[in-house]
Amino acid sequence: MVKDDKFHACLKYIKESEGGDSNHKNDKGGATRQGLSQNAYNLYQKELGNKGQVKSVFELKNEEIEDFYYHQYKKYKVDKIEDINSRYLYYDAVILSGPGRAARMAQSACNIKVDGCFGKQSIASVNSMDQKEFQNKFINIKRNHFHNIVKNKPDQKVFLKGWLNRLDRTLSQIENGTIQKEYDSMQSRKSIQINKSNQQQTQNLNGIDCNVDLSVLNRIKGVNKMSAQFLIESQENIILSDLATVLSVLYDPKLKDEHKGIQFSLDPIIVPNQQEFKQQQKVCWPDSYVERNIIQDTELAKILFDADYLLKLMSLGVEADGKTPFKYPLELQQLGLNSCTSMGKQKQQQMLCRFWLVPQQCFYTSINNKYMIDDIQVACQARQIERVNNKLQDKICQDVNDTAYQFAAKFTQLYDKIAKFYPIFNRLKQLFKAVALGRWMYINNVKTNYQELIRFCKKVNNSPKAIPILKYEKVGEESKTPIYFTQSEKIQVAKDHLIEKGHPITQDLINQVVKQIPDIKGYQVSTQVQYSQGGVDTHCQNMIESKQDPKINRFNNLEEVDIPFFPQKKCSKCNRMIESHLLNLDQNQCSIHSDYTCYLCLDLITNEDLNPKGCVINNYRYIFHQSCYNEYQDIINCKQDNDDDIY
Repeated sequence: MVKDDKFHACLKYIKESEGGDSNHKNDKGGATRQGLSQNAYNLYQKELGNKGQVKSVFELKNEEIEDFYYHQYKKYKVDKIEDINSRYLYYDAVILSGPGRAARMAQSACNIKVDGCFGKQSIASVNSMDQKEFQNKFINIKRNHFHNIVKNKPDQKVFLKGWLNRLDRTLSQIENGTIQKEYDSMQSRKSIQINKSNQQQTQNLNGIDCNVDLSVLNRIKGVNKMSAQFLIESQENIILSDLATVLSVLYDPKLKDEHKGIQFSLDPIIVPNQQEFKQQQKVCWPDSYVERNIIQDTELAKILFDADYLLKLMSLGVEADGKTPFKYPLELQQLGLNSCTSMGKQKQQQMLCRFWLVPQQCFYTSINNKYMIDDIQVACQARQIERVNNKLQDKICQDVNDTAYQFAAKFTQLYDKIAKFYPIFNRLKQLFKAVALGRWMYINNVKTNYQELIRFCKKVNNSPKAIPILKYEKVGEESKTPIYFTQSEKIQVAKDHLIEKGHPITQDLINQVVKQIPDIKGYQVSTQVQYSQGGVDTHCQNMIESKQDPKINRFNNLEEVDIPFFPQKKCSKCNRMIESHLLNLDQNQCSIHSDYTCYLCLDLITNEDLNPKGCVINNYRYIFHQSCYNEYQDIINCKQDNDDDIY
């Protein structure tokens, strides 16, 4: 999971205060490692649904301990406190004294109803209060609490000095700005690290905001529409700049919907009275529809060109010079991959083959507004031109005896193996995934900031636009036409020969020489020219939902990170930014102040939630998820000293 830097800044000093391992006989929490008591860890595992044997805290690794702390940080809404010092102070109390006790301390400091539930009202009260005043009141309440523990339970006096020293140290850190400085330092180090990482990933960051971590945002698997966040997997997948370029087309306010498809082709430049093609031009759509540069100078267009150009070389069986034979890897040759003409005999003097790379099938998973691309199957299509109603249209070749069909079928069959030798085809597959995911985001109205999208489109120099046309000039035995001597030509050759040798020109000598002249004078050699046309069409019309095991939630192993080009807007009731999932639903208030979020968990209550509950708290009516309402009742009805026996 991706943990924010404010969490790490707070946790660093909390762990310093907690120390290492301990197992004091009077510690109500039991055995403790880095502040994590055995009782608290047992409860945590129960919440996660772990019914097996729970580890001893002394067996836990640092990552496992950190995961526990982050779980507490998020569950008890520590991250909703805006001021980093107040956040640190409250979080320290959650860890040391328990969430219920910490909530009651905060409520007392804010002078609101004390019920031990740190919900909407408590969070809003903390954030709206003067932060210095809140911190001073909270510290005094905490100090009194420690003395009351010892007063009621004298055996706890052994811990009093340590508690008070920790409280004084916390106060000193707040006054000296220690937590803020640590957070600022983390941000600075992170920025340097991100820039270094980004430079390793690409030498050209033009158009890419270096403040985002490409090592994370180039692992996009899907989107959570409810949280308006990317789903991130452990290995490189959909590339951020690819997706941004796709979305910049789909969300372009000046483009009509029928022009929002992304395609590329190399088209021959036709010159009047020119017998054969000399050059071809790079044609991008939607640029060509509206006659303006949209994707022409992006990395996305370069990927389309590189993949298409290599396909043309492989289909012709020739290098770019038009003469040197293309050398296919031995493994691919053994599997039957060869040039189009090598698939069978061609009798035409001139051939025009049209091959297109397309996403043939896209497999996806969609559960509860979460959507991810599982896989893309890429196909090579051989297309023929036919006239329909006086218009030229592409028709996919279905003749199994056609060599173009045979090449396309073999290329499709071996696509993933071919991509191992030629990585550009893997990049093309990533790009196809970006198009599929981008279309889902567009159709499902996931909001984006168009100007921010443009900033994340990676720009490259794709000049020149016109390049020499690809062709294969082949001379073979079948291209030789014999030329025969006529009788008069033979007689003339005989006379010339006799004169050259100084012999008399007599009919008898002429006849003797004519008999020795062969009938064939020579051969007329014609050149067989092959062209390869076509391109890349990124739109997949065959979307297939993956079959899922109902017992396995494949989204559980995916991290969620913010979409960097999502719109930003401040809450109308406070200074906080509205959460992405609420902004995506056109809400004007953050989760703390929205009337449509749960009082306890602050998540949105939707039509899918059964039997939401309402409750009046301090003369204001709030709504709950049913499960959160039950938890709220447990919190306000539990004994106040329960936390002291756990933490």
